[in-house]
Amino acid sequence: TWVTELPVQLCKLVSITHLDVGLNNLEQLPDCLQELTMLGWLGLNWNRIAEFPAALSRMRRLRTLLVDSNTRTTRLPSAFGGLVELESLSAKNRRLQDVKELGNLPKLRRLNLEQNELNELPEMMMLNSLHCRFNKLTALPFLPRLHEIDIAHNRISSMPLLPSSLQTLQISCNPLRLTAEDAMFNIRRLIVSSSNSVVCPEISAFPEQTFQVEVVDCE
Repeated sequence: TWVTELPVQLCKLVSITHLDVGLNNLEQLPDCLQELTMLGWLGLNWNRIAEFPAALSRMRRLRTLLVDSNTRTTRLPSAFGGLVELESLSAKNRRLQDVKELGNLPKLRRLNLEQNELNELPEMMMLNSLHCRFNKLTALPFLPRLHEIDIAHNRISSMPLLPSSLQTLQISCNPLRLTAEDAMFNIRRLIVSSSNSVVCPEISAFPEQTFQVEVVDCE
């Protein structure tokens, strides 16, 4: 049976560190959630939450937050900006158009924003992993600590500035042509579009490769 609201008695479990209430029919969260001061992992996937309470920003120990497939809002609430310890966020399939609050998260390292409607991203100085396929991105901010990035199926037409730390680049199915002049730094794995897609990177133009190249279709 789907749960439509969380009982306030839950907030008395002040010592819990992990809470998963995904795959329900929740439309709102109780303000008393802020009393779960030890909570480090919170799963809210596949609900109908339109507004997140301001109390969420007071969960100072929260390091992992999953809010996939809550499609009733197009932007992340300002409360997210208060999650100063957050290291990992997954917000896939939400129709998001605005995620500027993520620029206020000093410890965010892993981010998944696949299948949204984003045109741009904020600067995120500590980010190591970004998955942002199936959006409407036309450019990227400089993300100096990235190790892996998946920006397939966007609208990027020119090679973004890449950090020297980057090892995996998935950039297939963008209106982009890579050339031998594009800096690859320490990349070990490059995933691009096949010759059947709109753009075929000139893979043969690259010098003796020290990285793995994978060619995929855009179907």
